[in-house]
Amino acid sequence: PMYLGVKAVIAKTIERIHLDNLANFGIVPLQFIDPSDYDSMKEGDEIEIPQIAKALESDEEEITAIDRTADREFKLKILLTERQRKFVLEGGLLPYTRKIGGSR
Repeated sequence: PMYLGVKAVIAKTIERIHLDNLANFGIVPLQFIDPSDYDSMKEGDEIEIPQIAKALESDEEEITAIDRTADREFKLKILLTERQRKFVLEGGLLPYTRKIGGSR
């Protein structure tokens, strides 16, 4: 997904191993707070998640997404630990490791 330009994954549930892999590649794992929001989505809907970097930096647990196609908003849970947030903000585990390795 990283090489396809994926920046976030929104799902009903995400298994721990998949969540870890997403974070390691700098992809934000997000979960629908209200499962009915998933059911109202359609293929091709354009979703915008404004201020996501700010939400990750400030340790927010929820964020509002906007479905531009249906003109509605819905809430998402950010499924990242504090450590994983650092990876994602740097673009993944490898860039993060390079950065902290170079600072020693």
